[in-house]
Amino acid sequence: MDLFRGQRVCVLDTETTGFPGQEWSHVIELGAVILDPDGSEVDSFGHLVIPPVLDERAEPALAINHITAEELRRLGHVPSYVTVEFFHWLRQHQCKFVAAYNRQFDEAMLRKMAGWSEVDVRWLRCIMLASMDVMASAGAAERFGKHGRAKWPKLSASAEFFGVEVTGPAHRAVTDARTAAGVMVAIARRRRAAEAAAVAELAQAIA
Repeated sequence: MDLFRGQRVCVLDTETTGFPGQEWSHVIELGAVILDPDGSEVDSFGHLVIPPVLDERAEPALAINHITAEELRRLGHVPSYVTVEFFHWLRQHQCKFVAAYNRQFDEAMLRKMAGWSEVDVRWLRCIMLASMDVMASAGAAERFGKHGRAKWPKLSASAEFFGVEVTGPAHRAVTDARTAAGVMVAIARRRRAAEAAAVAELAQAIA
């Protein structure tokens, strides 16, 4: 089944030392997987990144993703190197379409990386928002506020709803990218199935 209209898609994730609005916060790990049009994984990419700023303010984030400052200094690469390697990897696989579970967060953090403005990619819709729409329609989304608006689902909640198995340690970039890709594939399959059912129903109606 062609899920992505004949195109390969890259699903990425970042681990960071904070949030986009914090000047000292930067990407410390970039992970990604590339999917064929049928949703099968082609390849994966993962690099630790040495951030321009790394001090005690990063400790809460490091405690979540279990990446140590010593590990970053020993195994990490400077941001410009990781950016070039990532862009080369995308070109090698002839992939220009990029998605992320929390696109707003990851896109903002990646803009802080040296050389990222030179990366030629086309962002697809946020996977988290697409997941929220499906989960809300099924009555499975958490609600908040007096109007009962659907909450943005955590990646773990989306994975559970769509039956996506999490392989690898959570809060690491490649693991989370692969999980997000599984959610994206599940959503795409639902849409293609719904389209096929609508076509079949129309054909039956006019027969």
